[in-house]
Amino acid sequence: MTKELAKVVKQVIAYEIDNKLVKILEEELKDHKNIKIIHQDFLKAKISDDINSINEFKRIMVISNLPYYITTPIILKLLEENYISEFYLMMQKEVGERLTSLPGRKEYGSLSVLMEYKTESKVVFTVSRNCFFPKPEIESVVVKIRKKEPSIKVKKENEFLNFIRIIFQQRRKTLVNNITSYYQTSKENLRNLLVSLGFKENVRSEDLDLNDIHKVYIGLFESPN
Repeated sequence: MTKELAKVVKQVIAYEIDNKLVKILEEELKDHKNIKIIHQDFLKAKISDDINSINEFKRIMVISNLPYYITTPIILKLLEENYISEFYLMMQKEVGERLTSLPGRKEYGSLSVLMEYKTESKVVFTVSRNCFFPKPEIESVVVKIRKKEPSIKVKKENEFLNFIRIIFQQRRKTLVNNITSYYQTSKENLRNLLVSLGFKENVRSEDLDLNDIHKVYIGLFESPN
């Protein structure tokens, strides 16, 4: 894939942590002068510095077959990068479904809400396990992710993102129980707030979309009342 990319773009930056694979890549790709191989753990890389080492660029994209065991940490790292706004990533089908899931589905969770908040994401196509050797037990998908400005506003984004994580920590609990197990607020006040916002007292987090969660958060922490 790295070789094919080099044919159609000005510059490729490729990260590889495995010593043996780096040597193979350096030999296989030696004729492609527009490929820069960085022997490093991607999660520890200073991507902005590596990008700045390129003389000039107009558009930067990430295209990767992600290591399945660190898919989420890699995506979270990419979302924090200022230079990069678009990703095409192959990942385990289950993770792709979590990223793009809608309320009410079993895959829906805090990662789904985070992606809705920060990106426009969709599954582009499925990749059969028969495309690999040795053949894995799982199916894969390619997901297109494009960063965007959030459509909702909060005063303290980190606290809002933490709130999203908190309310999905124990899926079998109601929203009221998840919130009151972490924040100092009474169940009665919280139930009253939910009813005033048009939700049932026993609503669960997985039934709420980003805008619903935002309303609850504002009512709890940023309401002028």
